[in-house]
Amino acid sequence: MKRIQILELMKAEDPRIPTAVAANLESALVAALLLVRSPTFSDIELFLTITGLSYHGIFHLSVASAIHLAF
Repeated sequence: MKRIQILELMKAEDPRIPTAVAANLESALVAALLLVRSPTFSDIELFLTITGLSYHGIFHLSVASAIHLAF
């Protein structure tokens, strides 16, 4: 099941889900704006930065991986 389908099912059960999703989107945008490398950037650069957060910004996975490699 895709994540978006799970969220759609959860929205019916918990009315706070849309608010949490909106806050998450806003946080992703703010983080991407802080991370973008040039003072002027294209939509594509912004979208790539946001997407990069999904793949490179999962801090707890990086830490778990580093701990696993250390032991």
